[in-house]
Amino acid sequence: MAAAPVAWGAMGDSGAGTAADGGDSTVAKPVGIAPKADFNKDGHADLVSTAPKSEVSGESNAGYVAVTYGSADGTDPEQRQVISQQDEDVPGIAQANARFGAEAVARDLDGDGYTDLAVRVEKKNHDEYDGGAILMWGSDKGLHGGVYVNDGGNGDDLTGGDFNGDGKADLFLESGQQEGLALGPFSREGVPAKLGPAPEANDFTADTVAGDMTGDGKDDLVRFSRYENNAHPAQFYQGTEEGLRATDTRLPAGRTGALGDVDKDGYADLVMSPHPQNAASQPPNSVRVFYGSSSGPNVEEPGPVIDQDTEGVPGKKEQGDEFGEALDAGDVNGDGYADIAVGSPGETAQGRKAAGTMVLLRGGEGGLSGDGAQVVDQATPEVPGKHEAKDRFGDSTRMLDADNDGHADVAVGAPNENAGVGAAWVLRGGDEGVTTEARSFGPKNLGAPELRNLAQAFAR
Repeated sequence: MAAAPVAWGAMGDSGAGTAADGGDSTVAKPVGIAPKADFNKDGHADLVSTAPKSEVSGESNAGYVAVTYGSADGTDPEQRQVISQQDEDVPGIAQANARFGAEAVARDLDGDGYTDLAVRVEKKNHDEYDGGAILMWGSDKGLHGGVYVNDGGNGDDLTGGDFNGDGKADLFLESGQQEGLALGPFSREGVPAKLGPAPEANDFTADTVAGDMTGDGKDDLVRFSRYENNAHPAQFYQGTEEGLRATDTRLPAGRTGALGDVDKDGYADLVMSPHPQNAASQPPNSVRVFYGSSSGPNVEEPGPVIDQDTEGVPGKKEQGDEFGEALDAGDVNGDGYADIAVGSPGETAQGRKAAGTMVLLRGGEGGLSGDGAQVVDQATPEVPGKHEAKDRFGDSTRMLDADNDGHADVAVGAPNENAGVGAAWVLRGGDEGVTTEARSFGPKNLGAPELRNLAQAFAR
C-alpha cells in the first residue's frame, strides 16, 4: 500500500497519494537523465552507495562500495554486494588512503546490455597518489571482475555519458589530459575504443555533470571548478562526433549540478547550486536554473533562483542550511517532467542542528518552481530512523526507479548517521510525488564495515 505523500510546501495538501500498479511508465522519461543502473538486467534500478573513508582490512580510508539491488518491492538490502580492493577479482589491494569509491559511475560500458560500474581509486601503489578508474562488469548474477581503464588518466573527474552520440557509453576521466576522455565501448581488458583529450583546465575540478543540453543526441558536460577559496565560473563543453569541445559559454561559479528536462521541451536543463560571493568555502543556499537550447545553456535568459524563501518551498532560508549541497534529477510523479532532489544537510530539523533535510522541487510546463515542493527528514512521520544533530541527512541524493513502476524513487544519504557510520534511505515515488514509504539501511544491514560515512555519495 502506498504511503501518504510527505509535507507539501505552501499547497497544504495532505491527502493520500497512489503509486502506479507497476510496469513501465507510459510517459517518456525526461531527456538528460542518466540511464538506469541495472547490473543484473532484471528491469529494476540498482543503487550504489560509496564509503571511500571507511577502513577495510585494518587500512584506514581504504574504502568500499555497496550495491543494493532493486526489486518489485523497491531497493532490497537483502540483495546486495559489498565490494572493495580486498576482493580477489578487484585490482590492487586495500590500502590506507586509497579511497576506493571516491567517485562511481554506472553505465553499460561494454555494450552487452548489462550496466557496468566504474569506480575511482586514488592510489594504485603504496605512497603514490596515482589512482585510476576500475571497471566491474554486470551480469545476471550482478557485478563481477575488475580491471583498470587502460591509459586513461587517474579518474579525478570521473563522469559518464555518450559524448559523441554513437550510442556507446563513454567516460570523462580527467580535465586537461591528452587521454582524459575514453570513448566506448570498452573491452574486458579495460581498453576503450578510443582515447582522446579532455578539455584543458588550469584549476581544480569540484564536480562535473553530463546530459544532452543541446538536444542533438550527444551528451554535453558542465564543469564546476575552483582554486583554493576562489570559485571559478562553471564551463560548458559541447558533445560532438569527435568528443567534447570547449565553448565560450560561462556559467556562475557553483558547487554541483544536475541535468534533466524540467520543462519537457526536449533539452536537458541545468540546475546548479551557486557559491555565495563566489567563495568556494561558502556552502550553497539556493539553486539556479539554466534552461537548455540548441546552443546549450541559455545564459542570456536564465531561469529562476530558488531557495527556501521561494513561495511553495518548505522551510526558511538560513545561513548554514546548505540548500543545494546535493542535487539529482528524475521524474518522481511520472508526468514526463524532471523533478529535482535537493539535499540540505545543514538544515535544523525539529530543533536538531544539521540533522538535515531533502526537498523535492517539481518540474512543470513553466519549468522548475516552488509549486508543490515537498520536504522529508528523519522527523517526518513513517520515515525510518531518528533525527539527530549532525546526521547530515541530504548530504547525497540520487533518483532511481527501483521498483520499475514508472516513478523515480529518491535515495538520500546521511553519512554522519550513528556518529559517522552512515546510512541511506530510498523513498518511493508515486503519482503525487515522493512518499513516506521508505527503506533504510546502514553498513550493519549490508554486512559491510561499520566504520565511516556510508552513502557519502551515490554512483550516477
